[in-house]
Amino acid sequence: MPMLSSLIRILSPPVFPIKRKHALYLLLSFSLVLAYMAGRMMMAAFWANQLNTFLVDWEQKNIEPDPRAWQVAFDAAEKAIALYPIANADYYDRLGRVWEWKQFQHPFGDVAAADSRQRALEAYRQSVETRPLWPYTWVSLAYTKMRLLQIDDEFSDALHRSVELGPWRIKSNKRVAE
Repeated sequence: MPMLSSLIRILSPPVFPIKRKHALYLLLSFSLVLAYMAGRMMMAAFWANQLNTFLVDWEQKNIEPDPRAWQVAFDAAEKAIALYPIANADYYDRLGRVWEWKQFQHPFGDVAAADSRQRALEAYRQSVETRPLWPYTWVSLAYTKMRLLQIDDEFSDALHRSVELGPWRIKSNKRVAE
């Protein structure tokens, strides 16, 4: 008999159907919020992927990008950062790299390249603030400061942290050696 009463209780309609209705609305609302956030993250990843294609191409060719290509890459970086729901260190790191490539072939300390290098430095600072344990961004921050001829405590700290956080990372150590 106890099993039969349990079965009847399970199969019978709920006493308070309003609670089930509210739970359904809550679940639907939560699902819509998640879908919205997932859509934003997906679009941010799309723009970041487009940006990464430019960065890889520029790195392989080792030349300053065409101004139109640079602008497309910059716009993609800005869109990726704007669409992602929280601060994304990787996207800020990529933005810094875009600013570095703007006047890549200008010599160290060149006044004409100072503005783009300063903006790269700001993007790298955002990135290390969000992800302080990533050695690649620390070495990029130090390298940008060196290109600006700003050899100061921040430069030393960034160089020290990049060595400390990534002693086994070949790409990071190569830039430190430079």
